[in-house]
Amino acid sequence: YRMPGEKITVGPTAALHAVSRPQALEAAAISEDGTLLASAGWDQQVYVWNAESELFAAPETTGVGSKRKAAVDCEAKQAKFALKGHTQMVSCLKFGEKARFPFTLLSGSFDCSVRVWDMAAASCVCNWPVARAVTSFSLNPGMPAQMATTHEDGHVSLWDIRAPPHTSIKGALSLDASAGLPLVHAQSPHKRLASQVVWCPEDEYRVASVGHDGHLCILDPRSPKMPLQTVLVGKQGPTPNKLLCAAWLRKDALAVGGSDGKVVRVSLAASLPE
Repeated sequence: YRMPGEKITVGPTAALHAVSRPQALEAAAISEDGTLLASAGWDQQVYVWNAESELFAAPETTGVGSKRKAAVDCEAKQAKFALKGHTQMVSCLKFGEKARFPFTLLSGSFDCSVRVWDMAAASCVCNWPVARAVTSFSLNPGMPAQMATTHEDGHVSLWDIRAPPHTSIKGALSLDASAGLPLVHAQSPHKRLASQVVWCPEDEYRVASVGHDGHLCILDPRSPKMPLQTVLVGKQGPTPNKLLCAAWLRKDALAVGGSDGKVVRVSLAASLPE
């Protein structure tokens, strides 16, 4: 929210460096309460930081027309802890919601696994093998808990999250060593790498995936055979525009980003990019 006439300044407010030899970053996540920040990538470790208020403080300016203050360099600031266990690039991260998976961080990797980390103990409590390199995952908005994963071979897999009730938070699950991730079904809606999957927050029966084949696919978890809708976005032909990310705008519309540097709005009602 901003007041009428208020000027908006866009840009970094801080720069965090986790290691002396930084490698490419692939994923970042912030906890539901805004107190923790996590990052991961090609060095195979997951770094967790305290998300202190100065990291997100508005930059200072000296007056009208002045240059924006440079981002705070937090290289000297150490990460709260580093989580080790993945053996290949970590591609995706998500903090567990307090109402469902409290005090947890989930990570997916090209080592063909999804791991669950206990934030209080700073340790891995679940190591779920998923048979294929994980490019992204998404959790369903309701119960029973489920997870969708995308893979480098174009597959989208659906999994049940089986875990005992949490001992202190009613309605939540305790992701511990006894928790499991059995496969429900898998399908291959993409002919090339599937980049991202995202569950619709307004409809538990709609899951969107995008891939390097240029297609946006709408899946129904109850339908294991084929997608409900397939929309080709961007350039067609033997080398289509790679789709890299997607986000639900509402139940029947998404924003999709591609390798051409463009973000397009796709209406599912019309099945055409706008």
